[in-house]
Amino acid sequence: ASELLEVFAAILRITEVEGMAATLPRPALDLSDLVEQMAENYRPNMEDSGHIFRTQIQPGLTLSGDRRLLKQAIANLLDNSLRHTPPGTQVTLGAERKEYSVCIIVSDDGPGVEPSELGRLLQRFARSERSRSTPGHGLGLALVAAIAAAHGGRAEVESNKGFRVTLTFPTAASQSWAAQTARQELG
Repeated sequence: ASELLEVFAAILRITEVEGMAATLPRPALDLSDLVEQMAENYRPNMEDSGHIFRTQIQPGLTLSGDRRLLKQAIANLLDNSLRHTPPGTQVTLGAERKEYSVCIIVSDDGPGVEPSELGRLLQRFARSERSRSTPGHGLGLALVAAIAAAHGGRAEVESNKGFRVTLTFPTAASQSWAAQTARQELG
């Protein structure tokens, strides 16, 4: 019964995040600092579990968004790395600027997933074949994708050597440029 309640709560949370995109508070926040804090919070767990934990965080990154939800997305990704990779795996948490966006990246050099599974991993209840023997319900990456979308961004998964999830968000400058361009086109 408690497991069923857990699944139900997770589905409600995903639905809630999907529904709040238009009303999501978007104060400016220091993304570099947020990612650094998450790295410091997870470093002991990574080391205790035998993982090699690295960070690659560009300083001075900013984002307009909900700090609590972004922390939840990073936590889900780091928890997945802890749960689905063996000791000795290198896990990297990063944040970087691209031309009109900022990205949060969690990658590892673990076993990865089959390329045929990548397309569905961001959907609810999707699990890779390798993760079927570990606890979980296949809702964590769906929540991460919903959080990215609620911020006007996207989540992408890759599995070449290991596994990588990239969350890409428009910068405040690109959002204001897009809004200004849309106003000019309308008026």
